[in-house]
Amino acid sequence: MASFIRAYELILQPDNGLATILFQDRSNRGLGIDFEIEKTSDSASNTATIKIYNPNEETIASIGRGDSIQLSAGYHDDISVIAVGTVTETFASVDGTDTLIEINMLEHLTDTSMNETVSGFPTNIQLIDKIVSFIKANVKTASSANVYFIDQIKNYNWSVILYGNPFVLLTEYLSIIDYGYYVSNGVLTIYKIGFALKDSSILINSTNGMIGSPKKITKKDGKTSSQGIEVRSLLNFNLVPGRLVTIESREVSGTHTIDSVNFKGNSVQGDWFCDVRIF
Repeated sequence: MASFIRAYELILQPDNGLATILFQDRSNRGLGIDFEIEKTSDSASNTATIKIYNPNEETIASIGRGDSIQLSAGYHDDISVIAVGTVTETFASVDGTDTLIEINMLEHLTDTSMNETVSGFPTNIQLIDKIVSFIKANVKTASSANVYFIDQIKNYNWSVILYGNPFVLLTEYLSIIDYGYYVSNGVLTIYKIGFALKDSSILINSTNGMIGSPKKITKKDGKTSSQGIEVRSLLNFNLVPGRLVTIESREVSGTHTIDSVNFKGNSVQGDWFCDVRIF
């Protein structure tokens, strides 16, 4: 699509100091950026690489390891957050006449440890609620959580000490009841494995964003592998892991749950799409 309809907002927030905001919309041709973001439905940190073309010295100085970063993207005034995380590395390079700053980031990265005792005879739901509350209060890149419902109750006949990385603890108490979690765009989502997050489905077909044709893919996990489908769509921030998607094409038709999404974009030209994977 023509580059003039592409819009973005990139917020760089140091721990101490003012935020730097870069943006592009219908009235402002911003600095060129390039990004690739990988989002999955498991608890591993989502990853992203963002490149900024020809930033000034003030922008370069505002980017540091451990800083917060947020990227929103879309079209004209219709944009939404597609990545929130922590800067892990930055690199400077030269590409022809362009100076580039490359930023690597992870979502829900934390070295925060919790140490809390839940007295009495707590249930697993009380423990999960306690961990989620701690994450929201102490992990800046996971400061909110979607409403969740746990349908399996486990009682503990002793007080429980919650000690260690809160995400490790959350994985422990969710996995034993076949639940999982992931953090995307600064929001913690807890879900029942095998169930979609929402009943409403997003349609992808030749008149609604589909680019090319769906293709078969293989995902390997150790010694096992599974067959799936990958479909490319114009960049759509609503396409996130756990959502239902309905694909209409000659090769593939049906409604499926999204396993992972790869967002790829360039604010000037070329890429501005997402690859949706289903297994």
